Amino acid sequence: MEVEAFQRLDPENFYRRFVKNGVRPDGRELRAVRPISVDVGVLSEERVQASALVGLGSTKVLAGISLQVGHPSENTPMCGMLDVEVKLTPLSSSKFSSGRPSEQAHVLSTFVKNSIVESGALVLTDLAIDDGAFAWKLCMDIVCLSFDGNLADATLIAAMGALMRLQLPGTRRIDDEIFVTEDTPTQLVVREVPVPLTCGVFDGIIIADPSLLEEELLTTHVTVVSTSEGKVCGVHKPGGSCASGKQLNECLQLCQQHAKQLTQTLAAAVRIQS
Repeated sequence: MEVEAFQRLDPENFYRRFVKNGVRPDGRELRAVRPISVDVGVLSEERVQASALVGLGSTKVLAGISLQVGHPSENTPMCGMLDVEVKLTPLSSSKFSSGRPSEQAHVLSTFVKNSIVESGALVLTDLAIDDGAFAWKLCMDIVCLSFDGNLADATLIAAMGALMRLQLPGTRRIDDEIFVTEDTPTQLVVREVPVPLTCGVFDGIIIADPSLLEEELLTTHVTVVSTSEGKVCGVHKPGGSCASGKQLNECLQLCQQHAKQLTQTLAAAVRIQS
């Protein structure tokens, strides 16, 4: 049987033959991550205050941050707000449809926001203006441009690239209004850099950074979020079968190793554009 026909007719056994030999159809080792590229400041800052374009293999994601001024809520005085919306359109993949945001888009939006806030990367009191009478609202839009698997990692990496690029404009209060001034903007303090790594399980074997082809064959997958210092910020598991404690432990260790290199990649991208 020809290779392409074998893959099409029996994708699971086709993939199994590779995994048994410690490799994958795209040539990677089982725990290898696809090449990651990060470019910040790719959109005009007349339109958005910060942006980042991330490539994770053939998966491409663009994040942009715009700013609004508002009043802190009564429940969270002295705090600004972070709003995240992930957009998955048919332009990036035939798997996505137009119209209302899908459940997958909603899950990704929540995952990105929680990872940023719960890791301490963004402290919402840092967004206060005029002693907390006003506050910045960060509106983060993340658009998938090309989909080949592992959107969890790509969206969070793009979000962090844009956040690390963000500068808050100077402001002045006149009566009960806040006006943006021409004063030198202030670099947003990013206190932690949460780095994700998604792993899947196939025949009990850990597969790092699954492609779209692989995602459809995995029995389960889990995304671990860690800092370069090894602090685990969260574990995200959207369905699938249970992962064993040993498998989760292996995913944690892989993410902690991955976080060191990716943190350097993000920092280097921001420095180049500074």
